Amino acid sequence: MAGERWPELQGLPQTQAPGGEGSLFAFLTYAPIVLLYLPLVAAGLFIELVGPLASGAHQAQALQDMGMAGIGNQQAATMLQQLGAGLWIPSLVGMLLLLRPTRRLLARIIPIDPRRTVHAVAVSFTMLIVINLLMTTIFLPMVTRDLQAQSANGTPAITVSMLWGQDILLFVIGIVGVGWLSRRNLGQALQRLGICVPSLRQVAVGVGGGLVLIPLSVGIQFAAGALHVPQDATVQKLTQLLVGPLTQSVLGVVTLGVAAALGEETVFRGALQPRFGLVLTAIMFALLHQQYSFSLSTLVVLILGLVLGFIRDRTNTSTSMIVHAVFNSTQGLLALLNVIK
Repeated sequence: MAGERWPELQGLPQTQAPGGEGSLFAFLTYAPIVLLYLPLVAAGLFIELVGPLASGAHQAQALQDMGMAGIGNQQAATMLQQLGAGLWIPSLVGMLLLLRPTRRLLARIIPIDPRRTVHAVAVSFTMLIVINLLMTTIFLPMVTRDLQAQSANGTPAITVSMLWGQDILLFVIGIVGVGWLSRRNLGQALQRLGICVPSLRQVAVGVGGGLVLIPLSVGIQFAAGALHVPQDATVQKLTQLLVGPLTQSVLGVVTLGVAAALGEETVFRGALQPRFGLVLTAIMFALLHQQYSFSLSTLVVLILGLVLGFIRDRTNTSTSMIVHAVFNSTQGLLALLNVIK
């Protein structure tokens, strides 16, 4: 069974599997991850169990120290419980995923090799995305308030250079993550990522797919309005604060399209999808866009991730990059022309 799913391991004893857990490499890799998660587990348990027991004054002071002044006592106790659980539960899961028996169970669902250290690290680090999402969800009103004050002072939350820097870093993380500079040269790393020169047919598929997704996205928003599905005003405000300034110039619109497609598609469709599968990768993609919290926009991003993943499976990552770039750029252009808000 293992030989059929992982032909590169065929004929190797289990202890000789690349990155096998019996190696010093595995120990040196897992130790820092455990040292990362253990304090988060301890802090989370302390906050969840001890925080609500403190007096209202101490709760208010603790939240004020974290930049969340003006919170009522009951809301403070609830937020502290959520904050604690949002830290220790995913961190504990992250450590459990370093155990081979846990990964054997997971391997029945997603295409990972439970013997490989690199796969263990990858699935464990997904919990950092979950923590990030939960923290953003808990602190969403305060984050929006701070960004609104920042915007009022004329300072944009995200600039063109910041977005390019972020997505170039994601691109580098992607190619290094699949073995560039260690076991693959640049050409082999790009091949593993599915990045190549697209054919004319693939370019057409990419452009057409990106344009088709626009009415789909608008249709979901329209259907939600017709069905009276409530939209989170805080999420809408935060999205406008984060992305709005970038839609006010052609350079910003191009950056929204090309930069995001380069970085996000390299990591998600290129590096992660062949290992985690289409559905789980799309879920992680939606979770990464944590500024939307859990809202209708999250559903749109999830559908986008599923479509991009389907195209990646049928063609390559370069084609999914084109779809992503066209979708984002078209949305930005429509916002620039005041066609959509």
